[in-house]
Amino acid sequence: MNATERNQFDTAGYAGPFSLLSPGAARDIANAVRRDVFSRPSPVPPQTKVKHRHLDSRALYEICVREEVLDRAAAIHGGDLMLWNSTLFDKQGDLPGPLAYPWHCEAYYWEIEPLESVSFWIALDDARPDNGCMEFLPGSHRWNVPAIEGPDPRYAAWFVDRRADESAFSDAGRVSLAMTAGECVMFSERLLHRSGPNTARAPRLGFAFRIAPSYVRVRHPFPCVIVRGLNRNRENAQALPPQPESPASGAAALARSIRRHLRSLVGG
Repeated sequence: MNATERNQFDTAGYAGPFSLLSPGAARDIANAVRRDVFSRPSPVPPQTKVKHRHLDSRALYEICVREEVLDRAAAIHGGDLMLWNSTLFDKQGDLPGPLAYPWHCEAYYWEIEPLESVSFWIALDDARPDNGCMEFLPGSHRWNVPAIEGPDPRYAAWFVDRRADESAFSDAGRVSLAMTAGECVMFSERLLHRSGPNTARAPRLGFAFRIAPSYVRVRHPFPCVIVRGLNRNRENAQALPPQPESPASGAAALARSIRRHLRSLVGG
């Protein structure tokens, strides 16, 4: 993290976006997620299929542990780091239902002690205002905005439990963060952010993951992966990184099938 990014993070509550993957590599991962990852349940039951996929997708895990990510996290939280949470946000175009996300911050939802974590969000598809890119309120990580509960027809149902009380602040000065596939942004767990509905035909898949200093106690049943330095809290459930995915495994299975078929022909 250079001095400009650090100043942006301290004053605005976020830094970036910065390039993390090429657009082609990001879109390849998006296609693989839709084809392979969403076809199986979350590795942390009873969480939904969009949660904690860094634990069973090597491609997603490797995004989280890139040096560009860990160096930036270390600049905020030091050299002993753990990856403890991730979510895929899949906003498909032309789907029915309210898919806008209200103003909220990560601190409303995390049961961690102390409340120290940094979030990264990478666009796996192009994210634009018409397909629901993120918006930030610079400086709101210092505001301490209260949360409210209850349904609101404007917003996705999973925000019924907690969202920012919009009567307590003005969103003047908000920043719409359009991002090309492969770009990433990091932000404070206290920064207010939101995203609009996807009104375009283009899909918008984003991947958010959270890194905290390893001394933090995670009071969720989420296994943590030490990604740099030492484990400073033995109370947290631990996990190993997912195994590398073999692109040749399908071809190898096909080759075995062909060999069996040839042997059966010779034997017949």
